[in-house]
Amino acid sequence: MMNTLGRRLADATLMDVLDRFNREINPPTQNGDSAGLWHPSGLEVWEDEHNIHVEAELAGIKPEDVDITVENGVLTIRGEKKQVQRDKVQYHYRYRRYGQFVQQVQLPSTVDPARVEANLRDGVLSVQVEKRPEVKPRRIEVKAG
Repeated sequence: MMNTLGRRLADATLMDVLDRFNREINPPTQNGDSAGLWHPSGLEVWEDEHNIHVEAELAGIKPEDVDITVENGVLTIRGEKKQVQRDKVQYHYRYRRYGQFVQQVQLPSTVDPARVEANLRDGVLSVQVEKRPEVKPRRIEVKAG
């Protein structure tokens, strides 16, 4: 028979386990924010014929508070989620992440680091890094004769 903790860990995703580990080593401060850097809770990376796509959940963060760089084959997303100041309130429960965050993604050598586009919409940051022309699929015309 599996104990309760074992069952919870068995049902958890890898991201759940990593988030719990991060909270254990980087607990919230008295005012509810996390000490130090944190990582966006959701991240997806995939590719199609033309681009590498990266999506990160950045709810509550403004585009001007996000900085994206590509250096030595690493895409770095940095930013800050600013805390809303509320006067004369008593919190009953508070666990939200504020402060600076960073997320890095190793890019394959097939991309062109000069061809990057980013868009933040509805709390989701979408980054497309275009592949180099020589690695994109190319249709070859077959000639008669």
